[in-house]
Amino acid sequence: MKRIISDKLVKLVEDNAERIAQKWCSAVKSHAATPTYHSLSEKECLYQAESIYRQLGHLLDYETPREELNQCLIGFAESRLDEGLPLSDVIYALILMRRHLWLFAEQEAMGAYDALGLHRALEFNNRVILIFDRAIHIAAQRYEKRVKPGIGVKM
Repeated sequence: MKRIISDKLVKLVEDNAERIAQKWCSAVKSHAATPTYHSLSEKECLYQAESIYRQLGHLLDYETPREELNQCLIGFAESRLDEGLPLSDVIYALILMRRHLWLFAEQEAMGAYDALGLHRALEFNNRVILIFDRAIHIAAQRYEKRVKPGIGVKM
């Protein structure tokens, strides 16, 4: 595994996946932009975020093959589609997931803003944005594959 300078932040997130997922779940279950999440059980809600947060290191690893990364993200998108969640809710849930990940990292690990800390934070932020942008794009692609023009989502 190619070492990245932000490995410490990645480990921090993975080690606290449940804690971060709980904060995300609370936000997504009450946010106006994610109404279909409001009725999800706590277990269903937590699983979505924890599954991403726990494997963050693998997702961010420069040596993870692109196809393997894509398969993981496709699995996430397909599961949300199978659950009947609308694309707009899933996209905003991913945005909130990324936001809560960053807020946690900032709160827990960014106390020392020396040059290395800033570089670590920048690398971490850039990698996380890339992964979540891919997740959003893949979710849109998967939803489009199930849509018949003018009819809506195939179930």
